[in-house]
Amino acid sequence: MAYRVLISCFLALAALASAEGGKYVYKNLAGPASEFLPPAHAKEASVKSHFRVLPAAQLSAGNTVNSVYKTNFLADGELAFSLAIICAEQKDLDRLEIKLESPSGVLAEPVKVADGPFGIDGHTYASRGLVYAFAERGQWVLEINLEAGSTNTLLKVFPFVAFTDSVSVTVSASTIQTLVGETVTLNAEVQSEEALHANAEGTVRMEKSTHTLSLDNGVTSASLELRKPNGDVVDEEMKPDGQDASVALFSAPVALTTPGSYQAVVLVRGNHPDGEPFERSAIYWINAVERSALLTGEVVVNKQKNEFTADEHFSVSFMLEENAKIQMEKRYRVYAEIYSTKANAANPSVPTAWIGGLSDVVEVDGKPAVTLTLNTAWLSGFAGPYDLLNVRVEEVRTYTTVSSLDRLHLPLPASTAQRLSEASRRPITREMREGYHVQRRRQLRKESLRRGNVTAPQANKIILVHGYCSAVTPYSLEDFTDYIVFEDFKKSRPTDDFAQLIVDAGSELSSFGAIGHSQGGVALLHMSSYYSTGLDEATGGRRLQSLASPYGGTPLSGLLAVIGDFLGFGCGDNQDLSYDSMRKWIAMIPLANREEVYYYSSQYQTGGLVNFCLLPSNLVLSWPNDGVVEEKSIGLDGGHNMGVTKGECHSDGMNHPPICKNHERNREINSLAAR
Repeated sequence: MAYRVLISCFLALAALASAEGGKYVYKNLAGPASEFLPPAHAKEASVKSHFRVLPAAQLSAGNTVNSVYKTNFLADGELAFSLAIICAEQKDLDRLEIKLESPSGVLAEPVKVADGPFGIDGHTYASRGLVYAFAERGQWVLEINLEAGSTNTLLKVFPFVAFTDSVSVTVSASTIQTLVGETVTLNAEVQSEEALHANAEGTVRMEKSTHTLSLDNGVTSASLELRKPNGDVVDEEMKPDGQDASVALFSAPVALTTPGSYQAVVLVRGNHPDGEPFERSAIYWINAVERSALLTGEVVVNKQKNEFTADEHFSVSFMLEENAKIQMEKRYRVYAEIYSTKANAANPSVPTAWIGGLSDVVEVDGKPAVTLTLNTAWLSGFAGPYDLLNVRVEEVRTYTTVSSLDRLHLPLPASTAQRLSEASRRPITREMREGYHVQRRRQLRKESLRRGNVTAPQANKIILVHGYCSAVTPYSLEDFTDYIVFEDFKKSRPTDDFAQLIVDAGSELSSFGAIGHSQGGVALLHMSSYYSTGLDEATGGRRLQSLASPYGGTPLSGLLAVIGDFLGFGCGDNQDLSYDSMRKWIAMIPLANREEVYYYSSQYQTGGLVNFCLLPSNLVLSWPNDGVVEEKSIGLDGGHNMGVTKGECHSDGMNHPPICKNHERNREINSLAAR
């Protein structure tokens, strides 16, 4: 039997998995020192590009007047290159006549033309990709004609071009912990692959070995177009590194004066060793957040009553500065590592465990604080006193660290420290890793049933979760049994909000498994890591399975934001799936939770002259890909990789069938799902 769950029905109700006071039940996360969770590094979020963004255009045609757009671009390779045209709707694309003239004045004919939905899940635009067999070096002329129609028409066009040659530009930031009031250095490095080759399947591919081009070998300039959160646009030249002319590295400072998104479009120009010029552009996105939860350095511990275990538990409260930015009950992600600091000349500081999880801002001793829970079983066999190292507090929209301290004292009672130092090491249990949230949630459910606030919960279901901005469920529902369809259609949700909606959708289920497509899989992993739900009580198989989920992010996120500024954002902008945000997010997802995920991926079929899921996406993504997610970004460290299927794409409307419509796989996933 199937059920559909409309999120709007739940927003006015208290979730069965909620704690007293209307708050969700958070897991008290912890793990051994071997599973410390260091923050992501800026280099992990770098964006590499072989394409060139062309000027966007507005075409206006009347009853008898055509409209013509013309622009030049520089082609520098001798191999195939591709052109992409993006419009708001397919009917707009169908009215356009596209002409491309070579430097010698010859009209070029594409060897391949394909239309499709450019974007992520339900947030897409109409697109046309055109592949040209060779690139005569020099200035090409792109002409787009809008024919006269029966009515006046204003039509917007966003074009870009990509080259199948060796030159690329990689953009990175000096930090991805981007806070208002700080200045971030944006770096652009121009690189070249050693060679091109045709692989055994006939697809032109880049060698993986790369080297950085040099300033004294023809790379001449780099410029930055920066759009600020208020819409102002600033143009400036990026300066060479200045220390080593053998490296083509340019940089520019970006002052983060206000919170919000800073959109950077970098353009580099230079010459190949043979003197032929080239141009490349790349897009980088910076999300600046306020320092809203500043740690004071004071730690307050209080013994907790826990009726479910004899283990001693303490609340560990990190006190916050009282200021105008503090909002009581605002949610943060908090993390700290615990070290035994018993004086020992050979090893004065011994790592023992970490604690973490979500915390609302609460009042402790009349002051604001974020609070974690420590099960002292983690410290058994380790001598006190104890310190907290690498403490960080992250906001849950962009997972940016808003406050951190290198070292704090953990003021456990001396009697507790003495007892722990004499105790034996404990085997790790699930309750040590996540707390006693399952028992607590069962208790809350019984209390609600006794008061008559809720009905008896159902059990043994699976929840099918769609992706970002999806207009319909992507699954072939006939392949599944005993399922609930999560429906939050045409909405752009940050991952944490998305996860809470899934908690609400499963609130009437005492146990369930879950299957997520694209961002839906990301939101499910977030939910299973931080929130107590019926998923934790599912038995008989795999609790979490995902299809085409971008655990490492996708570069389409940044380009979609640029296109959205021009064409409109549709269901809404969302930078949660960018390299930057996803690297920061995954850095604090515990290994034990990743190990519960079984993930499937796909890519275009190979062996043809031109291989793709979506031609315009192929201009932006590294190869291979599924039209949205690159193979290199689909992996989940610690998760179960169930393989890549060729000849399937991310979603409907692409060059191959969508990954969610593989009936054989769907039936397998259904049969293996826990419930």
